[in-house]
Amino acid sequence: MVLHGHWLVPYLAGNVYPDKPPLFAWLVALGSPHGVSEWSLRVPAAAAAAATVGVTHAIAAQIAGPVAGLMAAAVLAASPAFVHWARMGRMESLLVLWIALTFWSALAWLHTGARCPAALAGLWMGLGLLTKGPLALIPVPAVALASAAHRAARTGSRSHVVIALAAALAVPALWLALSAIVDMNAVVDYGRAVIQAFDKEIVLQRRRPRPLPFRIATVSADFFPWTLLLPGAAVQLVRSWRCAWRPLALPLAWAAAAGVFLTAVISPRTPYYLVLYPALAIVVGWAWSTATGRVRLLLLAPLGIVVLGCMIFGIRVLAAPLSIVVHGVSVPLDAGLGASLVVLSVVAAGAATVFLRAGRMAGVGVVLGAGVLLVVLALETRVYNSAVNQRFPTRSAGGRFTRAAPSDVSVLYIDREREPALAFYMPQRPQQARDMTDLRTRLGGNDASHSLYALLSATDLDALQSVACRPVRIAHEERVDKVTYFLAEFRPDPGCLPTTRR
Repeated sequence: MVLHGHWLVPYLAGNVYPDKPPLFAWLVALGSPHGVSEWSLRVPAAAAAAATVGVTHAIAAQIAGPVAGLMAAAVLAASPAFVHWARMGRMESLLVLWIALTFWSALAWLHTGARCPAALAGLWMGLGLLTKGPLALIPVPAVALASAAHRAARTGSRSHVVIALAAALAVPALWLALSAIVDMNAVVDYGRAVIQAFDKEIVLQRRRPRPLPFRIATVSADFFPWTLLLPGAAVQLVRSWRCAWRPLALPLAWAAAAGVFLTAVISPRTPYYLVLYPALAIVVGWAWSTATGRVRLLLLAPLGIVVLGCMIFGIRVLAAPLSIVVHGVSVPLDAGLGASLVVLSVVAAGAATVFLRAGRMAGVGVVLGAGVLLVVLALETRVYNSAVNQRFPTRSAGGRFTRAAPSDVSVLYIDREREPALAFYMPQRPQQARDMTDLRTRLGGNDASHSLYALLSATDLDALQSVACRPVRIAHEERVDKVTYFLAEFRPDPGCLPTTRR
């Protein structure tokens, strides 16, 4: 988009890219007037995650008051998976924002029965469809379930539902219509991609479903330590069900619809579970603001144990060298990290105690949330980053590949393993081949008077030694994630002589 202006019909490395809708790419391109960088690729996801925290606060505050809003925001902002994916240049955080905004507008519609919030909810769903496709329709069954608890939404509800669905479908329909004017074949490719995605995500789920314990373990780890508060929230919900079921109908239906969809319909990857966490944060925030007596202790005790455990672990790191394995890489934990954990634990425990004695549960929640967030960020930046950069040194390897080829050439590659990541860090023009057959055709069908460059694994290079009778020169090689990659120069054909490799 930035280089060639292909805004309506996205291209990736010279080919039409029908795998995903273009909204996330639009946002990245708008923030990259001089070329896409790591920062511009990540900013839309980070900004969307921050906005989702604000929307979650607004929903929880409207349902159960300001204390619930602050706690829900703190819980979501300090959830490890939410923080992790907010740092990635991926579209999942943006999708979660649209889903959260849909529920925010749906809550206003359920309370007032007005037409405008219904249309606005449809608009957010439409933007979600333009971000990642049908996963954005999760709010539809959830709102249908919650509407039974809100009498105000029944007046004119049918016409409002039609308006919402029409608005949701109008957004991607407008984009497809404009795209058809530019390139009708690209729209056909998008249709094929939807069919392939259906087969991959839904049919494959029936063939190889992920076991339920795996899904539970994934959510428990990604939402930790707030997972420990869910039993207390469940107890509080049972105790006050008569007065709580109506205000909590929407977040509970949200969690139920997302859970059923991610369990029974598709075989989800880890970032798909992000759509569940704002709903869980709202329920935890409600329980935190309403619990008293033993239930409040049931909510506070697990977090106290976590703070104590964090302090003990920090002391252990200070006492003796320790390392953990991430992505198969052993990362040493230094004394600085241990001291940080001890200081954070002491400060969080002290501040939380002061707020608790003053009866200010909002302060307790915000302090503990801030402490958890700082710990998560410390582990992400000092442990996870170190391991990933050692296991997948694509940035440094891409820089060395860059120096091995002229800046004005195109580099062919196939989308597998680390080739796309390496190509991202190379300023040369990337050209993606669909498969080995396409790559061989491109190498053989171009002007034989110019050298062609390709980024290949060792296996692919061996398979291309005799293509088009072009002599092959290895311009550079790098080892990334236990695989050796080559930047190969396919030289001009001097009368179709036998190939050589140096």
